[in-house]
Amino acid sequence: GPKQYGYWLLEQAGLPAARLVLANHFYQSPLRQRLTMMVRTPSHPLRRLKYLLFFPLLLGMLFQVGAAPTPMVGAAAEKVVDAVYPGGMQALMTYLASNIVYPEEPKRQGLEAMVVIELSIDADGKVRDVKHINNDKNPAPHPDMVAEASRVVLSMPAWEPARLNGTPVASKTVLPIRFRLQ
Repeated sequence: GPKQYGYWLLEQAGLPAARLVLANHFYQSPLRQRLTMMVRTPSHPLRRLKYLLFFPLLLGMLFQVGAAPTPMVGAAAEKVVDAVYPGGMQALMTYLASNIVYPEEPKRQGLEAMVVIELSIDADGKVRDVKHINNDKNPAPHPDMVAEASRVVLSMPAWEPARLNGTPVASKTVLPIRFRLQ
């Protein structure tokens, strides 16, 4: 039986059957691990089943994430295309860099900030409503920075409007503008 086999293993290792160990328990000898495994009650077969089900489930989730979305049927099958600045993001960054003038008061105080602007783009692509959004991650910008960012955004050329099923529609977008001293 397991008990007699354990005693036999201890004798073969040259250790007495019952020994008081005055050492730390960070290291467990392979013999102790083997003895522990011998007297442990075996787990129920259904417990092994959950491990066998885990891997197919994980693979299924990975394939589901990578799968292409299925087209929807009916009224929910709307195709939305966001508004785009003419020339793309690089052209937008170039426009902002060449048109924003750092306000004198924040420059004199050595202030740097991020101004987050929400802008409405109508169906013709023109920028209409501009408002500053408070952001918890960044400190409140100087009012002159907000005014300058709003001025530049309102003077932008027309965007390519958002489209819903091919028809131009009004939309909103958020534009972060960073004021950084050089």
